[in-house]
Amino acid sequence: IRIPPSYPATSRPKLRPSSRERTSSPSSYYRRLEPFPPRSPLSNDMFERAFADRPTIIYFHGNAGSRASRSRIRSYSSLSTYPDCNVLAIDYRGFGDSTGTPSEAGLLLDARAAWDYVSSHLGKDSAEDKVLLIGQSLGTGVVAGLAGQLADERPLRFLSSSRVDGTDVAVC
Repeated sequence: IRIPPSYPATSRPKLRPSSRERTSSPSSYYRRLEPFPPRSPLSNDMFERAFADRPTIIYFHGNAGSRASRSRIRSYSSLSTYPDCNVLAIDYRGFGDSTGTPSEAGLLLDARAAWDYVSSHLGKDSAEDKVLLIGQSLGTGVVAGLAGQLADERPLRFLSSSRVDGTDVAVC
């Protein structure tokens, strides 16, 4: 999860790995979450405050790479700056450092776990107003599927580089 920084943009570390080099999320930007939910009461309190104070974007990435890809890190940074919101990015099973084999059902389970984690900190009534689902490429299908499961909760969603038929998205 990325909680917006309180330091000037000029103090951010430079991220210049080659496009073929595997990168990890720099700890000055991100905090790695333990399996849902976090076990540490201190980190839990920090996340509770962040969720209460700011809207949250759950970001579902495309097929290539992982949540720690250089271009995605830039996207998270941009997304969290305006309107000063949290960004939770997950790796689906079989991507990045997540274990397992990707499947449609598995990706939807991963997405639902992220939604349940965030909404458990907000309460059901405020989740629809404070959570935005963003899907890029493969992630658009994940967002559309999750939004279909959450039809009663009406989550906000944004699809980028969509690979999903528009009528399927409209139904969600």
